[in-house]
Amino acid sequence: MYKYIIYSSYSAGFEFACKIRKKREILILSPCNSPFKQLYKHKFKDKLYLFSDIKDPTLWGTINAFQPDFIVSCVFSEKIPNEHIQQAKILAVNIHPSALPEIRTGDSSFWNILLESETYTVTMHKLTEHWDSGDIIFSDKRKLQSYATKSSMIDDFRYYMRDNADRFQAALESKNRKIIFQTNGKYYPKPKTKHFYLNLDESAIFIDRLIRACSDEISVIVRFKEYQVILLDTL
Repeated sequence: MYKYIIYSSYSAGFEFACKIRKKREILILSPCNSPFKQLYKHKFKDKLYLFSDIKDPTLWGTINAFQPDFIVSCVFSEKIPNEHIQQAKILAVNIHPSALPEIRTGDSSFWNILLESETYTVTMHKLTEHWDSGDIIFSDKRKLQSYATKSSMIDDFRYYMRDNADRFQAALESKNRKIIFQTNGKYYPKPKTKHFYLNLDESAIFIDRLIRACSDEISVIVRFKEYQVILLDTL
C-alpha cells in the first residue's frame, strides 16, 4: 500500500485526505494555527501531526520515519524545505488552484479574482526549490463564478478536491504520466498591506474585484489627506 504525506493548511487538502485515506496510508502535516484543525481532527486522530515550525528537526524525523511514497502539498501556506521533498520515494507534488505558469502565487484566490479570470485551473506539479515552477503532471480548468469572492472560490476548490481526489491519485500513481514542462511565467506575491490601498483613480470595476478578492478579515482602505474611509463590502 502506498504511503502519502499531505501538507495542508486549509479545507481542500483535508478533503483530499478524507477521500484517499480509505485506500492508502496517510499522514497529514498541518500548522498549529490552521483554522481547520479542529474541524477535521476527530476524523484523522493519530494521522494528523500539528507543528509550529516547519524547520523543526522533530518534524523532519517524523517524515523520515513514515517513509512516504508520495508527498502532496495542497493549499499549504509555507514553502516546503528541500530536505522534506527529498523524502518522497516516488514523487512530491503541489496542487495549485491557478493556471501555471501564468499565475505563480501563494494566494491563488486573491489573484484569480483581482485579475478578472473567468476560469481557474487546478494544476498539480512537481515540487521544486522554486515556487510553482515544477513540471505539470495534471491540470483541470474550472469556471470561476460571476462575482466570485475569496471565500466562494475557496469553497469551490474544497468541493472540487472532495469530488476529484481519485483523479489526482490516479495521475500520481500512473506509470505513464504525461509531463508538461513549464516555461517562463509570472509570479504574483502574497498580498500585503499595499495591495489593499486605493488612490481613488481606480475604476469602480477594479474596486469591486479588489473587495471580493480580500478575505473577510481584511478591509480595502481609501486614504485621503486627512481622513480614512474603510470599504467593507460591495453590492
